[in-house]
Amino acid sequence: MTSSTLHPLAEEYLARLRNAAGRLPPDRRDDLIAEIEAHLAESVPPDATEAQVRTAIDRLGDPEQIVAAEADEPAAPAHPTGRLEWVTIGALLIGGIVLPILGWIVGVVLLWVSRAWTLRDKVIGTLVVPFGLAPALVYSFVMLTYSAQTCISVTHTQLGGGQHVATTCTGGVNGWAKLLLIVVWVALFVLPVWTALYLGRRAGARSRPAD
Repeated sequence: MTSSTLHPLAEEYLARLRNAAGRLPPDRRDDLIAEIEAHLAESVPPDATEAQVRTAIDRLGDPEQIVAAEADEPAAPAHPTGRLEWVTIGALLIGGIVLPILGWIVGVVLLWVSRAWTLRDKVIGTLVVPFGLAPALVYSFVMLTYSAQTCISVTHTQLGGGQHVATTCTGGVNGWAKLLLIVVWVALFVLPVWTALYLGRRAGARSRPAD
């Protein structure tokens, strides 16, 4: 039985291992799962960070390969990161710019049919700033348009021949509102790029053969 103190990512890994080990004899399957579970419980403390858990899981290797080695079968290649995965990442990042809306949707479809990513990876790739960098470009245009300040100067002639220039400015954003707009603008650029790098790293990690 899986320890309740295991990190959720470790639990997910064990679930994949159980599914892959279904073809093993019951005794060998139970021993293998117990061994891997004990290793995870020892190497991954309950308060481990996500990065630490992923490192421990990556060192173990793909569950299919572990089961193949246990069954003395030729190890099936892990889901390799090929051209389709890079097309998927590119479509998610800039597809909405190259082909508005439809380009990003194509990337989402490719993401969900691919076996290179887990369910968690696919949710992150879909929901972290939908449409990739397209919203950032639209937001940039809107911000430049509506944050621009328009000033009108009117010259008044005073008694005695003097002149007074009165300047009236409308529009523009200042103070905290301007700072908030900038923060949102940066986030709209950074988050899609981070998501693309994350998906690339995760696909690469799953494509590496077990040691």
